[in-house]
Amino acid sequence: HFNSYDRTSNRYVSLTTVNDRGEATTLSDSPNRPGNLHTPAPELQLLSNGRYHVAVTGAGGGSTRYDDLALTRWRDDATCDHWGSFLYVRDLGNGAFRSIANQPVRATTDSGRVDFAIGRAAFHRRDGDVEGGMTIVVAPDNEVELRRVTLVNHAAIAKAIDVTSYAEVVLASAVADALHP
Repeated sequence: HFNSYDRTSNRYVSLTTVNDRGEATTLSDSPNRPGNLHTPAPELQLLSNGRYHVAVTGAGGGSTRYDDLALTRWRDDATCDHWGSFLYVRDLGNGAFRSIANQPVRATTDSGRVDFAIGRAAFHRRDGDVEGGMTIVVAPDNEVELRRVTLVNHAAIAKAIDVTSYAEVVLASAVADALHP
């Protein structure tokens, strides 16, 4: 079973079998491809406008590049998907903290999912009374990534929430960064 992007129909297609004439049986023909927060090997979504590139996994790890320049640190390790740009969400009332995606905190969630679609990756989770979401896109006409964060308080009382972003900035070639101790 694998997922591929079909440029002619502008859709993701999930294929499972091929008959003896080479014809594929299509299980899904949807513009959305759901990812998984917990997989043995990371699922990956590539977002790019040709010069600015974001790779993001279903758990929220990944990397950012501008042409051949690494903007954030990345190490290719399927067992440890903890590189990338992250958002931490902390409830100042009780001190509980989570990340919007599964990484880097890796805390269990009441409900969580990731949706990969053409040109975007979206993470959603709910922890108690706080629901969070993050959508990542790359602008088609500028070298910039956009991350829209949504937080919803479902509690009957007001909450003070702290949001902190984090990334290991590189600003060097990926080869030079890999040689860095």
